[in-house]
Amino acid sequence: MLKSRKYIVILVLQIIICLLLLPGCFEEDVCVYSLCGEVLTEKPNQSDETWEYKGEYMNLSPGVYRVCVWSDVAEDQMLFVSLENDRESYDAVRSNPAVVFPNDEYIDFEVYVRDNVSTAHVVCGFQNMGTAGLVQLDIYKTPFANRMLLFTVMVAFIVLDLLIVFRQRILDGTVSKAKQIAFWTLAIAVLVSCLPYLTDYFFMCFDTSFHLSRVAFLKDSLLTAGHFPVRVQSTWLFDHGYAVSMFYGELFMYIPALLMAIGFPLMTSVKMFVCVMMVFTAVIAYYSVKACVKDDYAALLGSAIYVLMPYRLLDIYGRGALGEFLAMTFLPLICAGMYLLYAEDVNSPHYNKYKFYIIGGMSALIQCHILSTEMVALFMAFVCIVGWRKTFRKQTFMQLLQAVGLTILVNAWFLVPFLYMLVNDSYNISHLPKVNIKTRGLLLGEMLQFLPENSAMPLNIWGHEPAQIGIGVVML
Repeated sequence: MLKSRKYIVILVLQIIICLLLLPGCFEEDVCVYSLCGEVLTEKPNQSDETWEYKGEYMNLSPGVYRVCVWSDVAEDQMLFVSLENDRESYDAVRSNPAVVFPNDEYIDFEVYVRDNVSTAHVVCGFQNMGTAGLVQLDIYKTPFANRMLLFTVMVAFIVLDLLIVFRQRILDGTVSKAKQIAFWTLAIAVLVSCLPYLTDYFFMCFDTSFHLSRVAFLKDSLLTAGHFPVRVQSTWLFDHGYAVSMFYGELFMYIPALLMAIGFPLMTSVKMFVCVMMVFTAVIAYYSVKACVKDDYAALLGSAIYVLMPYRLLDIYGRGALGEFLAMTFLPLICAGMYLLYAEDVNSPHYNKYKFYIIGGMSALIQCHILSTEMVALFMAFVCIVGWRKTFRKQTFMQLLQAVGLTILVNAWFLVPFLYMLVNDSYNISHLPKVNIKTRGLLLGEMLQFLPENSAMPLNIWGHEPAQIGIGVVML
């Protein structure tokens, strides 16, 4: 199939389309509107602490625009800037208002225009200040829309090519019926698990703002400082910087950060990233279970249960715990590696390869979520103690030692600075107030519920945070 005339024609057409879209990605920014602070009317009432200025209407075509603001805001003053429209639908102009804090000389933000707009206008809100606080405001049309289009087209072509290859393998008889069933069933399971992020909404939960900040400030550090890997995200905390990357694995966060650099909005980038990780979860769980039980249908069942596990979905849609959600993507690899090392014949020709399940899984955990890494490491130690007879077999013990050593070596670029900072610096760690354990516990019946339940109390660390085991255990 790969050498057939039809496929070559399709491939050539795809390349031509991408090449035609490529020049638009490198177009220069074009200024479409400019506002000088001197032309603003003076504050209408000097006794008012807050007042608003609305600019004249302008026509904007679909695309991505950057609003650049130069200001001179003193202490106890604040400037709010937004781009709004009056008569078109709310969906036509997408943007969050920007806040200019004291001593901010320059800020910029993106505005996404999704339809032809004739009533777009700048809105400036002044608090405890006159018009002199706004020095200059320019609006530029950027090539971000062209970059997003090219990226979307390339992803669509890759998916199309993979489906063509998959179809041909089915026709050639190289893909069994069981694998076909597994493919389509897991595709449906992934689609169901992604449904909340296939809408026009985004769930703001307890941890969401922190993880959104990680992505946004990581993107800023990559574009402004150009350092890789990023250790201190320099624009966090009003440009004072925050060393979150030193203590929290950011390797996978580069994916949504790069999507933002292409031009996608922050929330869209995170939603795309979560959906991609849903796919990886299904694939990793399927092959991990299959490696243990050697059966396609059992692997399908295990993967489907894991993908749709209530607590895992609650993690991302109910708690916004992106780090923990990512860590759960790679847990099946570690389980498979430990199982194979203890259950398989030590004389098997593949026995020396089983440690790579552990190396891959633990390395991913370190780069996702340190707390999950600690808990999994303790559980693995418990397994080693319980199965001590097999643990101290020469072949098994050497594989475990190699797994630990290689995991540390692979992740030394992160672990060495992490441990160095822990030892050589002091930190102000906030202490949680005393919480009655009854507010964190579950009844046996609650643990076996099919779906997570939000109680009347807030879903946060102070209230009832349901953690049902869910349908997986019930089915087993």
